Amino acid sequence: FDKLEHCGIVITIERRGADHIQGVIQMSRFIFLTATNNGIAVQIEDTWVGKSNNSTELVDLLIKQEVKPEDRFATSSTVDFATEHGFPTDAAARVLIEEAFTTLHQKGLF
Repeated sequence: FDKLEHCGIVITIERRGADHIQGVIQMSRFIFLTATNNGIAVQIEDTWVGKSNNSTELVDLLIKQEVKPEDRFATSSTVDFATEHGFPTDAAARVLIEEAFTTLHQKGLF
């Protein structure tokens, strides 16, 4: 297998002999997580798709949106200054996100 990733496009090429090449093109999406009102809001590309107040809700939201490991993830600076957005500590928003991704990993989805 050869794999090429560029600008959010993943191309996987499987060589099956000298005269047969099979390829798969996967588009990765941009996933943006931000802390707001004691929860994590999720934006995929240009669309806000939901908000979760705990890691279980965040896992459910990400599964519903068919988020994949190939997608590109980023967090807003609000995640680092979470007390300004209703969280009890600045670390609490990042902990919520990390718990959700740990659960996704344990479920074999990441």
